[in-house]
Amino acid sequence: MKLFYFFLLSFLSSYIIAFSFKSTQSAHFILSVGRCNENYGNNIKKNRLYSTSNDHLKLLKYVREVTNASIQLCNKALKECNNDVDKAIEHVRKNTKSSTFVSTNIKVKKEGLVASQIKDDKIVLLELLTDSDFVARNKMFVQFVYSLLNVTLENDLSIGNCKNSVDNKNGEDGYTTRGNILSNNNIMDEILSLPYVDEESKSNSTMREQLNYLRNIFREDIKIGRFSKYSKKNPNEFLHYYIHNKLDDHVGLSGVLLVLHINNLDEILKTKKEDIVNFANDLSMHIISAKPASVSIDTLNPKITKKEMDIIRDGLKDMKKPENILNNMIQGKMKKFYSSIVFLEQEYMLDETKRKVSQVIKDFGKDHNINISVNHFNYFAIGEKNVLME
Repeated sequence: MKLFYFFLLSFLSSYIIAFSFKSTQSAHFILSVGRCNENYGNNIKKNRLYSTSNDHLKLLKYVREVTNASIQLCNKALKECNNDVDKAIEHVRKNTKSSTFVSTNIKVKKEGLVASQIKDDKIVLLELLTDSDFVARNKMFVQFVYSLLNVTLENDLSIGNCKNSVDNKNGEDGYTTRGNILSNNNIMDEILSLPYVDEESKSNSTMREQLNYLRNIFREDIKIGRFSKYSKKNPNEFLHYYIHNKLDDHVGLSGVLLVLHINNLDEILKTKKEDIVNFANDLSMHIISAKPASVSIDTLNPKITKKEMDIIRDGLKDMKKPENILNNMIQGKMKKFYSSIVFLEQEYMLDETKRKVSQVIKDFGKDHNINISVNHFNYFAIGEKNVLME
């Protein structure tokens, strides 16, 4: 009997020990799962915080690049303006000693190509964007750029709600719509519905289908960027394009569409075409370097003018000076503003004479005995964005 109780006691002890071990394992397992879930949740929160922080840093970099103000001031402005970039820039400029733009151009992380071509009385300037330089240099990508040029030149595109940000100033949002200018993303759907024509002049798909095909092959976000098309208004308009950092005559990393007005153009071109082309190239190089936002003061978007004048006025409001002196100070600052963003008011960058572009054009006309003026321009540069034009 004693032996029976001994074995029973031993069995119960072993069972209790085994049960305790399993319970401990289960408890550890449950705790481990809990910790994993907690860590997973924390990682999600960290990723969200990182994403939010990363977006904020991009906005901060944008504001600082335009204003050149301190990081602290830019950060404070973004917080006070709820991350509205335009309002933050305005806020910074109103609260710093120097209210002038440091730069109207900022860098953007995009690769691609700019292309331009003329056919008859029409000219097109466009850009095709992607994520890497490797894809942008690929033969299929370049061929698609050429197909875009051809179909947009050969097909009439409806005006719709297109806006031109360079030489129009009235109408909705401060712009007008003219039959001779197409410029905006509103016509992208129409362009992509046009037939795609390959190297052998065959068409078996639309531009949209070919674009999606390229996206699937390269696994990159390929898309049409900025686009502008101009049609001559009269026989005296001279259409010109200039490609910088070129792959070939029509394709490169930046480009300018330029429209000159020359009296008696047909007669002038018989003897002075080379001089005019060279001068148009020089003006285009200036545009790429100086990055103007309009041809003249009169054609500058009134919203830009009003906003700048308000910023300057707010910056001077604490100065105890007579109204007439304040007005003179405002006009002086506006003159400086125009000289930085208006083409004809800028200092010509291709020589050291410190002449305005308007004077350079007058001097060229006088030297060659021609009446010449600038009617319109557009310029696109891969990896750049003009904060006043877009």
